[in-house]
Amino acid sequence: MYALMIGLGASLGIWRVYQTAPMEQRNEYVNNGLLVQFFILIGSRLGYVFLRWAFYNEVPSRIFQFYDGGLSLWGAVVGGLLGFIVVFIFSERQLFQIADALIPMLTPLTIFGWLASWQVGVAYGEVTAGDLWWSFPMLDESGIIQPRFPLQLIAAFSTLIPLAWLEIRQPFAGVIGMQTSAGLIIFSAITVIFTLQRADPGVFWGKFRPELWASLLLLVLGFGGFIIITVQEYRRG
Repeated sequence: MYALMIGLGASLGIWRVYQTAPMEQRNEYVNNGLLVQFFILIGSRLGYVFLRWAFYNEVPSRIFQFYDGGLSLWGAVVGGLLGFIVVFIFSERQLFQIADALIPMLTPLTIFGWLASWQVGVAYGEVTAGDLWWSFPMLDESGIIQPRFPLQLIAAFSTLIPLAWLEIRQPFAGVIGMQTSAGLIIFSAITVIFTLQRADPGVFWGKFRPELWASLLLLVLGFGGFIIITVQEYRRG
């Protein structure tokens, strides 16, 4: 089910790119989207393996078992950025023009990523008082099954509403790059908020989890894009 949800999110992401791209450029942007998704998949898996190298060093054959889960957000962010850079290097289009064409992938990828984590019971949220149908159970340290408050499910809906509104409304009057910047800010802010609620010990870099650092990086890129584009539009009058 985990792999199915990730695959569904990726497929819907490519479909969104196809639907939103100009007709004469659809094939180009679909190919670019597939390339970026390939980098995202490889980066997210390598990031997960890196953080748990002590385990995978003992069983290297499981490194490539993607279907068992084990994808990291920070690895996906790094891989996605590298994939985007590769696309930009070999493209004749502007940086923000490419970004605006590929940003529709973000909504389904993010939502189905949250849902995939929800259904496998990743330890988001504190233990709940009752066995709620919408709270997948988890084994605690003593081996006792405990239901947890489904923060992933809430995060998925919290992501869907503003990002869907952003695509439907398109409030930036055709200013190139604004939609990408807004999408990165929304995605990063929601991810930071819900990542801070994780209840499991996890892996930390400094005071924060790796995925939170990655989200903060995207938040900086989003705000940076807004500032650059705003200054450019101001100078144009």
